[in-house]
Amino acid sequence: MSLKDLLKKYSKIIVTSHILPDGDAMGSILGFGRALRLNGFEVVMYLKDKPVRLFSFFPDFPRITSDPAVFAGDSLIIALDTADPERLGEEALAVVTSNPQRVINIDHHISNTYFGVENIVVPEASATCEILPQIHEDLGLPWDEWVAAAYYAGITLDTGSFQYTNTTAKSFAVASFLAQKGFDLAMINEKLYMEKPRDSVLLFREALNSLTFEADGKIAWVKFTREQIERFIEGEEVISSIASFVRGIAGVEISILFRETRDGSIKVGFRSKTIDVNEIAAKFGGGGHKKASGCTLKMPLADAVEQVLAEVKKRF
Repeated sequence: MSLKDLLKKYSKIIVTSHILPDGDAMGSILGFGRALRLNGFEVVMYLKDKPVRLFSFFPDFPRITSDPAVFAGDSLIIALDTADPERLGEEALAVVTSNPQRVINIDHHISNTYFGVENIVVPEASATCEILPQIHEDLGLPWDEWVAAAYYAGITLDTGSFQYTNTTAKSFAVASFLAQKGFDLAMINEKLYMEKPRDSVLLFREALNSLTFEADGKIAWVKFTREQIERFIEGEEVISSIASFVRGIAGVEISILFRETRDGSIKVGFRSKTIDVNEIAAKFGGGGHKKASGCTLKMPLADAVEQVLAEVKKRF
């Protein structure tokens, strides 16, 4: 059954994305969720983890909920920018795995597990927000400036302001199409890139203090303990950008970010210039893209650092 047919079948739609949401996840749920709501659907925007505060100026930001009670009853679930249902969080995972016939999966990760009844997966796309405008058009959904701005934000953040190697001519074409929808491009860029919270800067400093080089400078890694993150809780959203920043150091081929979470597990983020880090992440049960991937390890931070570095060093 197609997405259009499923939308006719359900009156309530849950739009969701992965844990530890990034810019593409936020842009996807804010843009597509708002478009569906403008079209008259009852829409719930759900995230297991807290939404990225960088997007707090979007009018639908307060609509995002983390209350698992939203999954009660019959609803269509649209999972955006999520390669594996386990990345949705345990509450959503339970519903998705037991009711795949009412799950739509829209994503751009090469490691996607095709867990929906309808799977729209485009690995060559720079971001899920690059895929959604065409789906939006095909469904005949209404546009406004905030829908277009959300999609644009997802694309520009997932491509590193159109600097990363995942950027293509299609990325620019879609961004141009969105800019013509009338949102304030200068304001959006200023909000996304020119208004950094103080805690974000302080947390960034903490990361640089832990910066370590291996393999003659080809590997660079940083780490965060749970205590550090909680001390600068308002700067937590900067974490995802640090691995990309470190990758940009001359001579570095792979950057790795180790992050201790509240439950004691370790989130590992990989960024690469040339080496397939999706392959490395997969060895630890993770995945993503060739040059940007991640995994979660249930072990002490020191052990995670040791095991991951041992695997990465095999490439040099």
